[in-house]
Amino acid sequence: RAAGAGPASRGGVRPGSDAAGAAPDRDIAFLTLQWLAAQPQFAASAALLAKEMHAEGSLGDVLDYNGAPRPASLTDLQRRHPRLPGDQLRRILADQPKAKLTTPA
Repeated sequence: RAAGAGPASRGGVRPGSDAAGAAPDRDIAFLTLQWLAAQPQFAASAALLAKEMHAEGSLGDVLDYNGAPRPASLTDLQRRHPRLPGDQLRRILADQPKAKLTTPA
């Protein structure tokens, strides 16, 4: 993290998002990991990616039993959102209007 930049969970605009309400990178990462983990063919990849993202602090912070922040794991977020289905990312994407992809010239 840059000097003076606190964890994204402490307010302000998170890295990887914009002030207009785009989803923060950590939310996208969680939904992607959740989807990968729900697919049997990607379970090993999901576990490896989850471990790496936990080590990098890419999933935000949670508080430990002493109230001190620590990097969140996929399991922490799954416990925080127990009713979130494994295919939530697919549901969100299905609700979006189809966009035309353009290739840079």
